[in-house]
Amino acid sequence: MIKESADVAIVGAGPCGVTLSNLLGTYGVSTVVLDRESGVIDYPRAVAVDNESLRTFQAVGLVHEVLADCIQNAPIRYHNSHGRVLAHVGPSGQPFGWPRRNLFFQPLMEATLRRGLDRFPGLRLFADTEVTGLERTADGVVLTGTRNGEDVTVTARYVVGADGGRSFVRRSVGVELAGETNPSKWLVVDVSDDQLDAPYSAVHCDPVRPSMTIPLPYGHRRFEFKLLPDETDE
Repeated sequence: MIKESADVAIVGAGPCGVTLSNLLGTYGVSTVVLDRESGVIDYPRAVAVDNESLRTFQAVGLVHEVLADCIQNAPIRYHNSHGRVLAHVGPSGQPFGWPRRNLFFQPLMEATLRRGLDRFPGLRLFADTEVTGLERTADGVVLTGTRNGEDVTVTARYVVGADGGRSFVRRSVGVELAGETNPSKWLVVDVSDDQLDAPYSAVHCDPVRPSMTIPLPYGHRRFEFKLLPDETDE
């Protein structure tokens, strides 16, 4: 059995959970991070980060490592339904000290943030760990789960649910997910070895099928197309 204790337990080691872990490590707060995946998910999801977020990475001492894998101050164009350019936005200023629009490859950013955890002796990351129980106590919280068939127990003063839209932590403490989701579906395609000579993002504002294309670092590119109501995912 694995038994751990810390001031803070974080469930989920995606970008939010691992960024918070770096912040807590910077402030000397003992932290245990639990994630059900064996490592960083190897396909991109989010693709852009702004200057205010970069200030957070600056606070934990990783901003230069993150920016090394970004397309910085990437321009974006908006086209009407006939293909004409409505607007070209080319951010060049740095009012908060860092580039304002930066395109990244999420697996690389997550790997950089996880490497940052190695700097802190009071921080421990347990991958391949499925959290299945959460009990609130007079002194904090007890998490239980499994890791490679072995029981895991973590005692902490606080728990943070950074485990995504289907959060186990949120359900366990009875916090409802407020708001609504746009019912439209989009097809998202990421490609490598990009051959398109367009070093900018492009949004095509077609009222029937809007679409966009986004260049990503190291020869990757994303395409997104709105699916019509009678179209299947396939």
